[in-house]
Amino acid sequence: SASVNNKHDFKWAILDFLSDNRSETLSKCLRGEHMILGWFNAKEAIAFGQGLAEFYDLQSKAILKASDRKAAEKQQKLASQVLTKVQQFKAMHKLNAYQKAQLGSAFKWKLRDLGHDSKLVDSMTKDLMIAMR
Repeated sequence: SASVNNKHDFKWAILDFLSDNRSETLSKCLRGEHMILGWFNAKEAIAFGQGLAEFYDLQSKAILKASDRKAAEKQQKLASQVLTKVQQFKAMHKLNAYQKAQLGSAFKWKLRDLGHDSKLVDSMTKDLMIAMR
């Protein structure tokens, strides 16, 4: 193997090390299928986190509008539903630490953007992250 003279050659040397077929390796990298780059692909986790926050937002606002004497009980049930959805997602997706962090962050900031109390959001995000273990 020839010496590596510049950054471009270094990148190809790494790709050669990972696979004998440059075009196949490059194609996988661009599609996010390469093992190393795939580790950083958190699109599904982020989408789930945001969707989960939107689900919580809609359901909690419906509970608040009803304002009946069972509101606290319904809020607790909603929190339980959120954690159940997390467990189901976790069972279907093998997430690494980066993807879990992105999911938690997406959930947290979506709830904050939707106007939820920061203490509640922090508590729910903590529970979500514990459920992701």
